[in-house]
Amino acid sequence: MVERIDDVTLIVFSVVPSDIEFACTVLSTFAKYKVSVDMISVGSPAGINSNMAITVSDDMLQESLQAISHLRETYHDLKMTVSSHNCKISVSDEGMKDKPGVASDIMAAAYSVHADIRLITASLIDVSMLVTAADADATFDSVKKVII
Repeated sequence: MVERIDDVTLIVFSVVPSDIEFACTVLSTFAKYKVSVDMISVGSPAGINSNMAITVSDDMLQESLQAISHLRETYHDLKMTVSSHNCKISVSDEGMKDKPGVASDIMAAAYSVHADIRLITASLIDVSMLVTAADADATFDSVKKVII
């Protein structure tokens, strides 16, 4: 199944502690402000630092900014970028775990339309990518062609 969700905000926290405490604090703070976090990606540690990216609905941008403000009370030097109006394209199917190359086909489809991919998350049965709104239609159509 190929699914598309429009109006997604990407929040990337840069040069943050690589320990699990930071990720737990971010997620619990967003929950406190009633913001559902969808995609979560934590980069490989570089010493004691890493980066963390999350996505939320554009509708929850105000609450997300309040959560970030709350986080800054503890993490005074918190650096981040916020990018709204993105599109999440997901491919999910239980059969993917037994079919090597699905992720490759999905990425090739995105590459064929020169998609501006901002974030990728995956499991054995799901590949999700966040693309800019400008690339959403072409990317979605291209991915649907290789999956159907």
